[in-house]
Amino acid sequence: MPINFSDFLDKDFKLSKASVPPTMEQLVKLRRELNCRLPDDYMFYLAQNGATYLEVREDVWPKPKQYEVRPSWEMMSAIMVLGISSKEEEENFPDMLNIKVITPQFKNMFNSDLIPFFKWQSDNVISCFDTNGKIFNLSYSDPENPEPVNMDFKEFLESEMRKLVENKNRYKGK
Repeated sequence: MPINFSDFLDKDFKLSKASVPPTMEQLVKLRRELNCRLPDDYMFYLAQNGATYLEVREDVWPKPKQYEVRPSWEMMSAIMVLGISSKEEEENFPDMLNIKVITPQFKNMFNSDLIPFFKWQSDNVISCFDTNGKIFNLSYSDPENPEPVNMDFKEFLESEMRKLVENKNRYKGK
């Protein structure tokens, strides 16, 4: 069952996703390249949407200025689902969403076999799959102890989108 973004998002959000998502053939190849059992619901999501960047519009929730101090939740007005580009969108695909670019950097930085797939903007936690496709949250401050997340990908992403909506409403209510 696909994720219905309209169940979560209103006019305050900007969703950037693929115009032409990667093919299932590309995703199966990615699974082999990463040597990871990427979950089927994640693969289906990428085949429908590609990598995504979901943010609260700047006029609703302005990004902090350099050196501005805010509570940590106020720094996190966007979420990213990492993935790969389709052949048609390869040229303009941003590295910050490219799981093939991020994974080797991540593995080198943390000496980890986990595969990063989700990140909140400005947070020190990155969500990853283990080689069996189970989800873990890895904190940059304690990378040796990733915390298991007892949800599948769809449940996880919907939960994170709900948090973003709640935080947006909280920010607007200030």
